[in-house]
Parts: sequence; structure tokens; C-alpha cells
Amino acid sequence: MSGIKDEKIIRKEGGVPAFVDPEVFAQVREKMATNRRQPGLYRARSVA
Repeated sequence: MSGIKDEKIIRKEGGVPAFVDPEVFAQVREKMATNRRQPGLYRARSVA
């Protein structure tokens, strides 16, 4: 999108410190994957 080719980009693993621990990140990804399968479970309104 910016017009820079991938071969000119320098990537350094760990160059920017993480905001969240890798363990917490993995837990959140797992939770998001679970919630993706049940999109409206907690949003549905009951009609009484």
C-alpha cells in the first residue's frame, strides 16, 4: 500500500517491546477464537 517492496523492508524480531506478555496474548487469541464461533450469545435480547 505504501509502495515499499517487501525485500526492502528490514524486520527485526523483538525490535519493539510487547505491550502484553506472550502468554496473555495467546490466552486472548484463544478466547477470541472461541467467541468467533458464538457471535451473538451475550448480545441477544430476551423478549418477555
